[in-house]
Amino acid sequence: MKIKRKEQKTTEEYKKPDYVGYKHPPVKYRWQKGQTGNPHGRPKKDESFRAIAERELKKEVSLKENGHIRRVSLKVAIVKRCLADAAQGKIRNLEFILKVLNQSSPVPVAEELTAQEQEVWNSYFKEGEK
Repeated sequence: MKIKRKEQKTTEEYKKPDYVGYKHPPVKYRWQKGQTGNPHGRPKKDESFRAIAERELKKEVSLKENGHIRRVSLKVAIVKRCLADAAQGKIRNLEFILKVLNQSSPVPVAEELTAQEQEVWNSYFKEGEK
């Protein structure tokens, strides 16, 4: 008993625009000219915390200084606030500023602290321990 094979299609049949078969979907479902398979593109990657923080620190805020309102970046406003609080004797802000300064590029110190300045310096840290 012989098994009948399907008739081989000729190349002319494959070239017909309305041919339907393997890799030839019906005309209704084929891609239209200029249409892409991914219309919205690849989804954007989530931003890192660092990128978000850097972007937000560049935004400008209003700051009242000596009775005048100025527009400065958020980064500048935070530094000014920390310095003002440190000057008022808030130890945490002073420690934060010193830590940041030590992590950034070192600034050459012109002279050593005098004995009186060293006492004031030590008293700040003794108050912070209590």
